[in-house]
Amino acid sequence: MTRFSNNSIVWLYEDKLKFEIWPITDSVMPDENSFAFDTKWLSTESSFYTAKSKIYKSNLFSGSISKDGSECGSIEGVVFYSEGRVALVGRWHENADIMDFIAQFTPRK
Repeated sequence: MTRFSNNSIVWLYEDKLKFEIWPITDSVMPDENSFAFDTKWLSTESSFYTAKSKIYKSNLFSGSISKDGSECGSIEGVVFYSEGRVALVGRWHENADIMDFIAQFTPRK
């Protein structure tokens, strides 16, 4: 199991002219075929999102997202690896909204 720290997710909004960076509050790769992470807009925000996904042999991933424990959408994309770090480039589907994102994870030392 790999745990990560100092992580963030960058939201690329539909008009492609704006983005936001949210902290990832907790993240883990229980094995080489799955990952999960929690994120929320502000550290003072009470609501949080959890993403859980499977990684396939082609480095594609897909999974579900939930908000405050209730499933609310799905994620899909590609996983990249470099020197122990992991990056996800994908799409976040929530209700009728679809957002592009990039997330980066650095293993805890």
